[in-house]
Amino acid sequence: DRIRGLDERSSGNGDGQHPRDCAARRRALCGAAAQPLREGRNSSNGSVNERSLREQTKRCSSFMVEQGGRQDAFELNSSVQHVATVLRREGQSRSRQELQLLIEFVRRVHFNHICITEVHLEAIATALKYLELQPFTKLYIEGNAADDMFIVVIGEIGLFSSRAMVANSTSTTQTSKITSCNTNAAVPPHEVARKRNHSKSAPKVDLSGEASLLNAHGQLIQTIKSGESLGELALVSSSSRDATAAALGSGCVLAVLSCAAYEGALRAAAAQMLAQQLDALCA
Repeated sequence: DRIRGLDERSSGNGDGQHPRDCAARRRALCGAAAQPLREGRNSSNGSVNERSLREQTKRCSSFMVEQGGRQDAFELNSSVQHVATVLRREGQSRSRQELQLLIEFVRRVHFNHICITEVHLEAIATALKYLELQPFTKLYIEGNAADDMFIVVIGEIGLFSSRAMVANSTSTTQTSKITSCNTNAAVPPHEVARKRNHSKSAPKVDLSGEASLLNAHGQLIQTIKSGESLGELALVSSSSRDATAAALGSGCVLAVLSCAAYEGALRAAAAQMLAQQLDALCA
């Protein structure tokens, strides 16, 4: 209002002030009004408030990301639990919605030795069977005949190789002998004899329980987690198992696909593709 009054007086309202004086007063008033804003921005309190706002925004973003991760983990856990429930039912008794759930689950699995395309998915989802293993129970043994493939739904499977353990043991023994020779060369004879006597009387380590059970399978060479497959070579070759597989942790739930079911899925897919080609030729 004060600025408007200056404009009115400068436009000739009879107050006798020169327009240049009015313009100067207008600039002074505008500068005075803007000064508190500039001071507020440059003041230490303003900087503190800005920092606080940035920190709150950062914490809020971190919280949202964390909650999103928890939500994804919860949804994934709920999904695999549902898959395990569906697998308990026989293939022909599964509803279309349940089959679609299994199809989506198989579609996300990365297979290393077999090719599963869209035309195979429904037949494979129908053929999958349920298998549950208690903790540290063997799924198959190294050297046995292979006739099934497995997909881990819940839990983890450890692959153990006795050949890797033997090779590692041989290397360790040779290294120990070299180290022992080098050590004994620098130690007086009576100290060497004392160390030998002490090692003979040392208490034996108790390997009972889970540790001895795991050691009985061989050396752990790989861990198969939820959504991953193992034993694929059984579907495409007549080779034997190249490792021992056993459930880890709190047990494991698996989806089982037999060699016969896989071959049936391939035949069904081939027949479907042939029928489509014939329809296209006859159209």
